[in-house]
Amino acid sequence: MNEPAPTATLIDLHDTILEYDGSADRAWRSVIAEFAYSIPGIDIKRSMSALHEFQGWYWGDPERHRTGRLNLELARREMVSGTFDLMGLAASSLAEKITESYAVQRDLGARPFPGAVETLAYISAKGTRMTIVTDGTSAMQ
Repeated sequence: MNEPAPTATLIDLHDTILEYDGSADRAWRSVIAEFAYSIPGIDIKRSMSALHEFQGWYWGDPERHRTGRLNLELARREMVSGTFDLMGLAASSLAEKITESYAVQRDLGARPFPGAVETLAYISAKGTRMTIVTDGTSAMQ
């Protein structure tokens, strides 16, 4: 039996069409390597461990998660500061540059999932209207 295609569909963008969260660790590793010369005592393995610990604490609180999602730039600065605090490193003078570099690296690392573009083309060819929905901020989108 051939079911008719829906007339419209809503499609989530982040981590449905675009692999976005998967680029986070790659971006952090790249940024740590980029700034390692400026921060005595930093190494990637220790930094990633501290970052994951801080992220767990930060995003684990519902209210902090809600407000962090509303201002990702601020949340990213807090990730950098919190991670360095956990490591006992003073990097406050570099925190802004690290945060900016991370944002660029992460956005550059976002890629469509395999088959996502083809799936969207297939849906479109069936005459289904599509709208992207996301919980990301409009400026980021």
